[in-house]
Amino acid sequence: MIIGGKPVRQNAYPWMAYLLIKRQSNGGEIEEFVCGGTIVNTEWVLTAAHCFDPSDDILEVRVTLGEHETNKREGKEVFAEAAEVGCNLVNNNYTMVIHKGFTTKTYDDDVTMVKLNITLDFERRHRHLMPICLPPPYGLDPDGERECFVSGWGNHVAGKEEDGSFSQILREVPVQIHPKSKCSRSWNGDYDTAKHLCAGDNQHDFCSGDSGGPLVCKQGNKYFQYGLVSYGVQEMCGSTHPGVYTRIAYYLPWINNIIQ
Repeated sequence: MIIGGKPVRQNAYPWMAYLLIKRQSNGGEIEEFVCGGTIVNTEWVLTAAHCFDPSDDILEVRVTLGEHETNKREGKEVFAEAAEVGCNLVNNNYTMVIHKGFTTKTYDDDVTMVKLNITLDFERRHRHLMPICLPPPYGLDPDGERECFVSGWGNHVAGKEEDGSFSQILREVPVQIHPKSKCSRSWNGDYDTAKHLCAGDNQHDFCSGDSGGPLVCKQGNKYFQYGLVSYGVQEMCGSTHPGVYTRIAYYLPWINNIIQ
Protein backbone atom coordinates (compact mmCIF):
# COMPACT_ATOMS: atom_id res chain seq x y z
CA MET A 1 0.00 0.00 0.00
CA ILE A 2 0.08 2.53 0.38
CA ILE A 3 0.03 5.70 -1.67
CA GLY A 4 0.48 8.86 0.42
CA GLY A 5 0.74 6.88 3.64
CA LYS A 6 3.23 6.37 6.44
CA PRO A 7 4.54 3.47 8.54
CA VAL A 8 2.53 2.63 11.64
CA ARG A 9 3.87 1.77 15.07
CA GLN A 10 4.07 -1.90 15.94
CA ASN A 11 0.77 -3.45 17.13
CA ALA A 12 -1.18 -0.33 16.09
CA TYR A 13 -3.52 -2.54 14.05
CA PRO A 14 -3.67 -5.84 15.99
CA TRP A 15 -6.38 -7.23 13.68
CA MET A 16 -4.18 -7.19 10.56
CA ALA A 17 -3.34 -10.41 8.72
CA TYR A 18 -0.60 -10.84 6.10
CA LEU A 19 -1.45 -13.44 3.45
CA LEU A 20 1.13 -14.99 1.15
CA ILE A 21 -0.57 -17.03 -1.57
CA LYS A 22 1.31 -19.42 -3.84
CA ARG A 23 -0.59 -20.27 -7.00
CA GLN A 24 -0.05 -21.85 -10.41
CA SER A 25 -1.52 -20.19 -13.48
CA ASN A 26 -3.08 -21.99 -16.45
CA GLY A 27 0.25 -21.59 -18.21
CA GLY A 28 2.03 -23.51 -15.45
CA GLU A 29 3.83 -20.51 -13.96
CA ILE A 30 4.09 -20.53 -10.16
CA GLU A 31 3.88 -17.14 -8.46
CA GLU A 32 3.45 -15.70 -4.99
CA PHE A 33 0.84 -13.04 -4.34
CA VAL A 34 0.49 -10.81 -1.25
CA CYS A 35 -2.85 -9.78 0.24
CA GLY A 36 -4.07 -8.25 3.47
CA GLY A 37 -6.85 -9.42 5.73
CA THR A 38 -8.43 -8.93 9.14
CA ILE A 39 -9.04 -11.12 12.16
CA VAL A 40 -12.80 -11.28 12.83
CA ASN A 41 -12.82 -13.84 15.66
CA THR A 42 -10.69 -16.61 17.19
CA GLU A 43 -10.78 -18.76 14.03
CA TRP A 44 -11.50 -16.66 10.94
CA VAL A 45 -9.78 -14.04 8.78
CA LEU A 46 -11.65 -11.84 6.29
CA THR A 47 -10.05 -10.98 2.93
CA ALA A 48 -10.85 -10.47 -0.78
CA ALA A 49 -12.03 -13.18 -3.18
CA HIS A 50 -9.88 -11.86 -6.04
CA CYS A 51 -6.76 -12.85 -4.07
CA PHE A 52 -7.67 -16.41 -5.07
CA ASP A 53 -8.11 -16.27 -8.85
CA PRO A 54 -10.54 -19.07 -9.77
CA SER A 55 -8.59 -19.74 -12.98
CA ASP A 56 -5.44 -20.60 -10.99
CA ASP A 57 -4.56 -23.57 -8.80
CA ILE A 58 -3.94 -22.47 -5.21
CA LEU A 59 -0.90 -24.41 -3.97
CA GLU A 60 -0.41 -22.87 -0.54
CA VAL A 61 -1.76 -20.09 1.65
CA ARG A 62 0.27 -18.69 4.53
CA VAL A 63 -1.39 -16.38 7.03
CA THR A 64 0.80 -14.37 9.39
CA LEU A 65 -0.78 -12.57 12.35
CA GLY A 66 0.91 -9.91 14.45
CA GLU A 67 3.13 -8.99 11.51
CA HIS A 68 4.81 -5.57 11.31
CA GLU A 69 8.04 -5.85 9.33
CA THR A 70 7.85 -8.67 6.80
CA ASN A 71 11.62 -9.15 6.68
CA LYS A 72 11.73 -9.85 10.43
CA ARG A 73 8.82 -12.34 10.56
CA GLU A 74 7.87 -11.56 14.13
CA GLY A 75 4.27 -12.66 13.60
CA LYS A 76 2.64 -16.01 14.25
CA GLU A 77 2.37 -17.94 10.98
CA VAL A 78 -0.36 -20.47 10.30
CA PHE A 79 -0.57 -22.24 6.96
CA ALA A 80 -1.63 -25.36 5.10
CA GLU A 81 -1.71 -26.75 1.61
CA ALA A 82 -5.10 -26.45 -0.03
CA ALA A 83 -7.16 -28.76 -2.21
CA GLU A 84 -10.10 -27.38 -4.16
CA VAL A 85 -13.57 -28.64 -3.27
CA GLY A 86 -16.29 -26.60 -4.97
CA CYS A 87 -16.16 -23.04 -3.67
CA ASN A 88 -14.17 -24.12 -0.62
CA LEU A 89 -10.48 -24.88 -0.31
CA VAL A 90 -10.27 -27.52 2.35
CA ASN A 91 -7.98 -30.00 4.07
CA ASN A 92 -8.01 -31.51 7.53
CA ASN A 93 -7.13 -28.28 9.35
CA TYR A 94 -7.97 -25.54 6.91
CA THR A 95 -11.00 -24.06 5.22
CA MET A 96 -11.43 -21.14 2.84
CA VAL A 97 -14.89 -20.00 1.77
CA ILE A 98 -14.98 -17.86 -1.38
CA HIS A 99 -18.28 -16.07 -1.97
CA LYS A 100 -20.06 -18.02 -4.70
CA GLY A 101 -21.19 -14.83 -6.43
CA PHE A 102 -17.70 -13.47 -7.04
CA THR A 103 -16.80 -12.66 -10.62
CA THR A 104 -13.74 -10.91 -12.03
CA LYS A 105 -15.99 -9.18 -14.57
CA THR A 106 -17.63 -6.87 -12.04
CA TYR A 107 -15.79 -7.70 -8.80
CA ASP A 108 -19.16 -8.07 -7.10
CA ASP A 109 -19.09 -10.24 -3.97
CA ASP A 110 -15.32 -9.77 -3.62
CA VAL A 111 -15.09 -11.37 -0.19
CA THR A 112 -13.56 -14.55 1.25
CA MET A 113 -13.31 -16.08 4.72
CA VAL A 114 -10.16 -18.02 5.66
CA LYS A 115 -10.27 -20.36 8.65
CA LEU A 116 -7.05 -20.60 10.63
CA ASN A 117 -5.56 -23.94 11.63
CA ILE A 118 -5.28 -22.73 15.23
CA THR A 119 -7.74 -21.17 17.66
CA LEU A 120 -6.57 -17.77 18.84
CA ASP A 121 -6.42 -16.96 22.55
CA PHE A 122 -6.83 -13.18 22.83
CA GLU A 123 -6.65 -13.24 26.63
CA ARG A 124 -3.29 -14.98 27.05
CA ARG A 125 -1.24 -16.59 24.31
CA HIS A 126 -2.24 -14.14 21.57
CA ARG A 127 -3.01 -11.08 23.69
CA HIS A 128 -1.12 -8.86 21.21
CA LEU A 129 -3.83 -9.70 18.64
CA MET A 130 -7.41 -8.42 18.50
CA PRO A 131 -10.41 -8.95 16.21
CA ILE A 132 -11.74 -6.00 14.24
CA CYS A 133 -15.25 -4.75 15.01
CA LEU A 134 -17.68 -5.37 12.17
CA PRO A 135 -20.16 -2.58 11.40
CA PRO A 136 -23.82 -2.76 12.39
CA PRO A 137 -26.19 -3.70 9.56
CA TYR A 138 -27.79 -0.25 9.80
CA GLY A 139 -26.78 3.12 11.20
CA LEU A 140 -23.26 4.56 11.46
CA ASP A 141 -23.19 4.67 7.65
CA PRO A 142 -19.77 6.04 6.67
CA ASP A 143 -20.94 7.48 3.34
CA GLY A 144 -20.03 11.15 3.28
CA GLU A 145 -16.86 12.98 4.16
CA ARG A 146 -15.82 10.83 7.09
CA GLU A 147 -12.07 10.22 7.45
CA CYS A 148 -11.04 6.61 7.75
CA PHE A 149 -7.82 4.61 7.31
CA VAL A 150 -6.55 1.88 5.01
CA SER A 151 -3.51 -0.25 5.90
CA GLY A 152 -1.29 -2.79 4.17
CA TRP A 153 2.14 -3.90 2.97
CA GLY A 154 1.63 -3.25 -0.75
CA ASN A 155 3.29 -1.02 -3.31
CA HIS A 156 3.75 2.49 -1.91
CA VAL A 157 4.82 4.35 -5.06
CA ALA A 158 2.18 6.10 -7.19
CA GLY A 159 1.96 5.23 -10.88
CA LYS A 160 2.06 1.87 -12.61
CA GLU A 161 2.05 -1.03 -10.18
CA GLU A 162 5.31 -2.46 -11.51
CA ASP A 163 7.12 0.86 -10.99
CA GLY A 164 7.11 0.62 -7.20
CA SER A 165 7.99 -1.91 -4.55
CA PHE A 166 6.18 -3.61 -1.70
CA SER A 167 6.64 -2.13 1.73
CA GLN A 168 8.41 -4.26 4.33
CA ILE A 169 6.66 -2.30 7.10
CA LEU A 170 2.91 -2.03 7.63
CA ARG A 171 1.70 1.35 6.40
CA GLU A 172 -1.51 3.37 6.72
CA VAL A 173 -3.15 6.20 4.80
CA PRO A 174 -6.13 8.38 5.73
CA VAL A 175 -8.90 8.34 3.12
CA GLN A 176 -12.21 10.11 2.73
CA ILE A 177 -15.20 7.87 2.01
CA HIS A 178 -17.22 9.52 -0.75
CA PRO A 179 -21.00 9.74 -1.20
CA LYS A 180 -22.61 7.03 -3.32
CA SER A 181 -23.45 9.56 -6.04
CA LYS A 182 -19.80 10.54 -6.52
CA CYS A 183 -18.70 6.91 -6.65
CA SER A 184 -21.29 6.08 -9.30
CA ARG A 185 -20.23 9.05 -11.44
CA SER A 186 -16.53 8.20 -11.12
CA TRP A 187 -17.04 4.61 -12.28
CA ASN A 188 -19.62 5.25 -15.02
CA GLY A 189 -22.18 2.81 -13.69
CA ASP A 190 -19.73 -0.08 -13.13
CA TYR A 191 -20.35 0.27 -9.42
CA ASP A 192 -22.99 -1.29 -7.15
CA THR A 193 -23.80 1.17 -4.35
CA ALA A 194 -25.21 -1.61 -2.17
CA LYS A 195 -22.10 -3.78 -2.41
CA HIS A 196 -19.32 -1.20 -2.73
CA LEU A 197 -17.77 1.83 -1.07
CA CYS A 198 -15.34 4.22 -2.73
CA ALA A 199 -12.70 6.33 -1.03
CA GLY A 200 -9.43 8.19 -1.49
CA ASP A 201 -7.87 10.24 -4.27
CA ASN A 202 -4.67 10.32 -6.31
CA GLN A 203 -2.64 11.21 -3.21
CA HIS A 204 -4.31 8.74 -0.85
CA ASP A 205 -4.85 5.28 -2.30
CA PHE A 206 -4.15 1.56 -2.10
CA CYS A 207 -2.00 -0.36 -4.56
CA SER A 208 -0.89 -3.86 -5.57
CA GLY A 209 -0.39 -6.05 -2.51
CA ASP A 210 -3.06 -4.26 -0.46
CA SER A 211 -5.98 -6.33 -1.77
CA GLY A 212 -8.22 -7.69 0.96
CA GLY A 213 -6.91 -5.23 3.52
CA PRO A 214 -9.28 -3.21 5.71
CA LEU A 215 -10.81 0.23 5.48
CA VAL A 216 -11.53 1.13 9.11
CA CYS A 217 -13.26 4.09 10.76
CA LYS A 218 -12.90 5.05 14.41
CA GLN A 219 -16.12 5.33 16.41
CA GLY A 220 -15.39 6.40 19.98
CA ASN A 221 -12.52 4.22 21.17
CA LYS A 222 -13.20 1.38 18.70
CA TYR A 223 -12.36 0.76 15.06
CA PHE A 224 -15.02 -0.65 12.74
CA GLN A 225 -14.23 -2.22 9.38
CA TYR A 226 -16.52 -0.74 6.74
CA GLY A 227 -14.70 -1.96 3.65
CA LEU A 228 -11.97 -4.18 2.25
CA VAL A 229 -9.70 -3.32 -0.66
CA SER A 230 -11.24 -4.56 -3.92
CA TYR A 231 -10.27 -2.71 -7.12
CA GLY A 232 -9.11 0.50 -8.77
CA VAL A 233 -7.96 1.58 -12.21
CA GLN A 234 -6.18 -1.47 -13.63
CA GLU A 235 -2.40 -1.40 -13.11
CA MET A 236 -2.46 2.26 -12.02
CA CYS A 237 -2.07 3.28 -8.37
CA GLY A 238 -2.96 6.79 -7.28
CA SER A 239 -5.48 7.30 -10.09
CA THR A 240 -7.93 10.20 -10.18
CA HIS A 241 -10.65 7.55 -9.74
CA PRO A 242 -11.31 6.75 -6.06
CA GLY A 243 -10.52 3.21 -4.99
CA VAL A 244 -13.37 0.72 -4.63
CA TYR A 245 -13.92 -1.38 -1.51
CA THR A 246 -16.27 -4.25 -0.72
CA ARG A 247 -18.99 -2.87 1.59
CA ILE A 248 -18.80 -5.07 4.70
CA ALA A 249 -22.26 -4.22 6.07
CA TYR A 250 -23.90 -5.74 2.99
CA TYR A 251 -22.15 -9.08 3.63
CA LEU A 252 -22.78 -9.34 7.38
CA PRO A 253 -25.40 -12.12 7.01
CA TRP A 254 -22.99 -14.12 4.84
CA ILE A 255 -20.08 -13.56 7.25
CA ASN A 256 -22.11 -14.38 10.35
CA ASN A 257 -23.47 -17.54 8.76
CA ILE A 258 -19.89 -18.79 8.37
CA ILE A 259 -18.39 -17.80 11.70
CA GLN A 260 -21.29 -18.70 13.98
